[in-house]
Amino acid sequence: MRNKFIKLMALLLVLGMFFTTSGTAYALLGPVHIELNVMGERPSGVRAGQVTAFKIHIRFNVNIKVHDWIKIWFPIDENSCDLKDICDGIPQVTGAKESPRFVPNEAYFAKYQNKDESDVGKLYEVLDDRKGLTRFDKCECSAAAKDYGNCAQEGKCRVISDPTGLGCWVTGSVLPALPRDEAERYKRLAQIIVTTSIGYTPCTACQGLPYLINTAKERSYQVNSPLEVEAWRKGYNPIDFNTSKGTGIIAPMTPGRYRLTIATAPEPTPVESEYFVLPCSEISKPKVTLKPPDTDTVTEMKIKFNTGEGGALDADTSNIMIQFPNDYVLPGSIKPKMITVNGTPLNKPPQVVKTLNQVTITSPVAINNLSEVAVVFSDKIGMKNPVKIADYTLKVKTDSEPETIESEPFKVATVPVVEVNPNMEYNTAEYYAVGILPADSPIKSGQEFTVNFPKGTSIPKTIQPSSVIINGQPYKGTVNTGSETISLVAPSDIVGALKVRFLVSSGIKNTAPGTYELTFTTGGKSFTFEKFEIIKSKPIIANVDITEEQGCEQSGYKFTYIPSFAGDLNPGDKLTVEFPENTRLPQAVSGDKVTIGGKPSQAVEIDGLKLVITVDTEVKAANGGALVDIAKDAGVINTNYPGGYSLKVSTNKDEPISSPQFTITMPKVTSQLAFKDPAQPDGLEFEGCLWYKTPPVLSITSCNPYAKIFMWYDNKTDSIVQYTGEKRLSPASQRTTIWYYAQVGDVKEEPKPMKLCLDTILPSFSVIQPDMEKTITNKKTYTIKGERQPTEMLTDGDNEKYQVVDGVYINGKQLLSPEIFETANRDSIKMTFEATVDLKEGENVVEIKGIDQAGNERTIKKIIILDTKAPEIVVVKPDPKELQKPGENIAIQVKSETDASVFINGQIAQKIEELSDGKTAIFEAGWDVVKGENKVEITSTDVAGNTATTYLTFKGGSKSTVIELWVGKTDFIVNGEKMPNLATAPTASSPPLPKTFAGTTFMPVADVAKALGVEVTYEGKTKMVTLTQTLDNGTKKVIQLWINKKQAKIDGKDVWIDTKKVLYPTILSGKTMLPLRFVAENLNCDVKYDTKTKKITVTYPKP
Repeated sequence: MRNKFIKLMALLLVLGMFFTTSGTAYALLGPVHIELNVMGERPSGVRAGQVTAFKIHIRFNVNIKVHDWIKIWFPIDENSCDLKDICDGIPQVTGAKESPRFVPNEAYFAKYQNKDESDVGKLYEVLDDRKGLTRFDKCECSAAAKDYGNCAQEGKCRVISDPTGLGCWVTGSVLPALPRDEAERYKRLAQIIVTTSIGYTPCTACQGLPYLINTAKERSYQVNSPLEVEAWRKGYNPIDFNTSKGTGIIAPMTPGRYRLTIATAPEPTPVESEYFVLPCSEISKPKVTLKPPDTDTVTEMKIKFNTGEGGALDADTSNIMIQFPNDYVLPGSIKPKMITVNGTPLNKPPQVVKTLNQVTITSPVAINNLSEVAVVFSDKIGMKNPVKIADYTLKVKTDSEPETIESEPFKVATVPVVEVNPNMEYNTAEYYAVGILPADSPIKSGQEFTVNFPKGTSIPKTIQPSSVIINGQPYKGTVNTGSETISLVAPSDIVGALKVRFLVSSGIKNTAPGTYELTFTTGGKSFTFEKFEIIKSKPIIANVDITEEQGCEQSGYKFTYIPSFAGDLNPGDKLTVEFPENTRLPQAVSGDKVTIGGKPSQAVEIDGLKLVITVDTEVKAANGGALVDIAKDAGVINTNYPGGYSLKVSTNKDEPISSPQFTITMPKVTSQLAFKDPAQPDGLEFEGCLWYKTPPVLSITSCNPYAKIFMWYDNKTDSIVQYTGEKRLSPASQRTTIWYYAQVGDVKEEPKPMKLCLDTILPSFSVIQPDMEKTITNKKTYTIKGERQPTEMLTDGDNEKYQVVDGVYINGKQLLSPEIFETANRDSIKMTFEATVDLKEGENVVEIKGIDQAGNERTIKKIIILDTKAPEIVVVKPDPKELQKPGENIAIQVKSETDASVFINGQIAQKIEELSDGKTAIFEAGWDVVKGENKVEITSTDVAGNTATTYLTFKGGSKSTVIELWVGKTDFIVNGEKMPNLATAPTASSPPLPKTFAGTTFMPVADVAKALGVEVTYEGKTKMVTLTQTLDNGTKKVIQLWINKKQAKIDGKDVWIDTKKVLYPTILSGKTMLPLRFVAENLNCDVKYDTKTKKITVTYPKP
């Protein structure tokens, strides 16, 4: 039932991958991609219910700082709650070391004294990251719970009961058990945290212990980041968060698609990952091939099967178990090279368990999921087929897929066969023939039998007995040859089958192409071996020898090349040798490094994996071809994958042909570390170290494809992480040693160090004087002052022991050199600096530059303006020629430099306007005008301290107002400015005036009064006109006149309007007309009349 479910699940999973869109969650954080059990550059086997390593690729948008938390929620619910769907079933309670999923209860401990279980808790929540304070939960299943029934309030089957009543089972993902003892628990949590890394930076207890939750409600793992990761920086986004198998996280038990959920402190919204698949796969049904399949005969056995979707095998780590039929007798031990996996001999001795008739081999090669596995047991082992003719099966399983699978039946029986090698026309060949003898027709010892060859076969006149083997035994009798026959004498009774082998040394040459039968006769009876085929002549490669079998080593290659009869080579012809994939060829090879028939080649060209050789000798089939010798110092480096390989050789006359296989063994377990982008330090040399300013990409390689590479920093051997591919190092200020080594199985390279000096931090210093970007002074020198700020320099893993300060330059002149010093000696390091610079008039740019030991630069520019010129002062208002009214507070405005401090008679002037030139401004202050001379001191001091002084002198007194009018015209001018026309023109004529008024100018005086600042009112009842004038001293002068009344009042005193006592105010056309001269002169105005132009000029005050 379960196998059918697995197959259905596998089909659904494959279809899902092709037709279902991954549920990538895009929130602040994401997307999140998962890889399982990644070992180096390839995934290892993955299976539901097994301890699993998670590589979590996270794309983030907000920088992750040191000590920011990162939290992973692992799947808590199974894909299925049906027990039949669990990959390896539910284990049994044993009373000894129990499954990590089993949580014992009090009844269990009443029955068993099991310290392994009582000392740990499996349901818990870690509450702090300093001491590892933890709350442990109990397994609580009610007595009424069904067998394997649900005990948890959440989910369907997160915790299920055990039918024994001795505890419960935790399903879904399971985190490692934790000791109940506080000290032991701290150690265990510290061990767990170092199995986690971000990129190649391992998490450590320095950042805090991990928060683990393994309860019925949650299965999560939270750590604090050991480094700052910047979202914008190349090579850091996405980051990979890694838990190794050492973390001890067990995947859910049932196959299916699952997701993780992840969040970080800067992006705390939990985000689901893409789906990942947990299979429950098994290997395919093995197929067995025997060569030969004969009974009671030493045989070569080939076992072929395919790994499942989670059955990948690791080189020199993963095991394959093969259980043979009981009728096969296994030797007590087998040499590793007598068994190959996918053409590669074993590196480790196989384990033979004769009681189980089982052989366990460790795969020497890595094999991916859904890939073919071919295990070959050489006939040199001496393993014989059973004596009984029958169909047999054997059983196979692997570490990754531990379910035992029985093979398809394979038959052990003798079958007739003829093998000719090579089976090409006219070639000297080896013949192997098996013929079935009837039960009643054995060949008796000493009885002669004759092998009959096809017509045209060339049989030598003499053949040595040593070139003949009969039924597996060397022949020692006589050999009689005919034109197409060979007669032999049975060395012993031959029953059931005749097996005869004529070696190449017999000298038998094939006939023409065609299908033939090989027969034998004995006792007057004729028997047929089997049909065989002779084909047309093809080229042959024989005797391939290499000087070095180990992968990745420089090696020479030798082989004999025999062309076809139509493909003989002459000087100038081309012979091409194609090497296996991953072989490395040099850029060029000289002709003397490749000889054919002992003669150097005319030329050798490189074309990918091919050597194209121009021959300089004859190569003829009739002469047995020629030896092709590619010298070791030609520079060919063997492929890196161990296994059986062939060369492919072609000429311009013959089709390509593959050589016999040769073996390449496992390369040395070595590794090389290099930095990339930049490959060489891009900084300075300081204290014997070449510094990087740009974090390089860390690249560690091994020519051995199965090598796992491990690394750590400085002396932190408790923080070893597995190298999984190129990554850019984190920005830092550090002197560190990277230790690394390669390992394949139990073979481990001696760790090697690589020193790294990296400083990406810009110089840290401050400029104290000047404290502003732009400074103005009137001094011809200026002193620059500043201070260096030390920063931590991580050295040999210690972040507190050393600090660094940067070199300081002012205008290219070095003041201080960079220094790396012990923090304890900080007080002896000079931190401050100062230098005096000469200034030129105007703007001076001063560069204060910090350059650290790596060559990182940071520049602060200060602009110092030398200004020795006093600021200009320009009086804007008032005009010193104008008379100012005493008692008034007038605004005095001056123009000066915009940043100047301006004082007017000791009073600070306010800046009221920035002028468009950007350099000057208008300043203003008030001034109380006094009668007579007013002398104002104006000073301006610029920001450089230069001071200018000027004086403004003007007079205080009444201002003159000049009014121009014309008799008979409405034109009206005040102080030279044309005013709106008068409503009624001045007149001196009669009519309209009374006859007695003729020659005296009358006019409405409202406009004149307004121009003179005189208030005019009219009282209709008494027909009184009042003019009120405010004098300079503040007193008022009042003039009162009445219509048709010859007397007026001035300040209350009666006066005649004219000496003749004739004139009086009158009304003309609705307008009140007053005698102009009387009114003007009594308002202290001077009145002049030009008889020629009839112009009247009124000036106030009277000069």
